[in-house]
Amino acid sequence: MKPQLLIGVASPLILSVVVSATACAQKARTERTTLAGVYSEPQAARGQDLYAGMCKSCHAAATHTGVAFEKSWNGHPLSELFGFISTRMPKNEPGSLAPEEYIDVLAYLLKLNQMPAGPAELPPDTTVLGAIRIQTHAAAKPPIR
Repeated sequence: MKPQLLIGVASPLILSVVVSATACAQKARTERTTLAGVYSEPQAARGQDLYAGMCKSCHAAATHTGVAFEKSWNGHPLSELFGFISTRMPKNEPGSLAPEEYIDVLAYLLKLNQMPAGPAELPPDTTVLGAIRIQTHAAAKPPIR
């Protein structure tokens, strides 16, 4: 086989492999979920303290866990939940906490819903949060047949 012919055949094949690998890597990056340990334990502990002081008087934990949480938030990007709590809470002074405080409360909500902690803190960055999908344990289980 002539070298020019070999290059002509191999080039499109190599290009398609590179494009496919790039697409797969991008898809893997965008499919990060809350089951991957996206917050840290210290962050959730700070969030628990804030929740006890600012949220608990109006909200029982049951309204933010289990089926209620799953129906409202499962499958949504984490940025939507962050936006909701940071613009609407606390009810008597919406938006009055610092972004770092809201993200700590969000970490505590994830912990309440039995999502695992990881080594890094969740940043109050809507771009980063937009790439993380909320996935509850119940939704992650395969259907029983």
